[in-house]
Amino acid sequence: MYRLLKQSVEHPPKRFRLLVVDDQPINIQVIYQIFSVDHDVFMATTGEQALLFCQDTPPDLILLDVLMPDMSGIEVCRRIKANPLTADIPVIFVTGQSNPEEEAIGLSAGGVDFISKPVNALAVRARVKTHLMLKFQAESIEESNRTLEARVIERTAELQQAMDHLVQREKMASLGSLVAGITHELNTPLSNLRLVSASLLDRVER
Repeated sequence: MYRLLKQSVEHPPKRFRLLVVDDQPINIQVIYQIFSVDHDVFMATTGEQALLFCQDTPPDLILLDVLMPDMSGIEVCRRIKANPLTADIPVIFVTGQSNPEEEAIGLSAGGVDFISKPVNALAVRARVKTHLMLKFQAESIEESNRTLEARVIERTAELQQAMDHLVQREKMASLGSLVAGITHELNTPLSNLRLVSASLLDRVER
């Protein structure tokens, strides 16, 4: 089964998780030596192990061998990209053959890059760094969008509430004006009635 190639210790916040998938442990060891200082490096020696690992604890990036006996790297990549939980994980293929047609198939399956064996340490570090940064930036943008959407929803609710209060105040103001107008219209005839009734009462008393 897959396993962590380094004991768990306290790491800085930007330490990424890499999954190396290869049926040859020696190839995994080479990549481990390149990245273990800066990242947590995990391993899987079969496609099934890789898929299980991604399902349980999705890594930040996968270095995936193309030719494996149980399941090809191309098929593993297709399944990773078909799963909404793992579709955003960048997959870099590692291959010992330079085959443009194979590269085209791998890219169409969802891979982001190809690295040739034997692995060049400087080249693979540069490419992995690039794709990790792209993923990190994409996640930051997505998080910013979610925050912005939440703020828009909050501000919209506040605006709606303010508009409801304004409408209520306008209704009350209109009602007050209406009452004042009715009162003014009734005041004159009521005053006249009071005068007439007072006059009649005076006559009756006399």
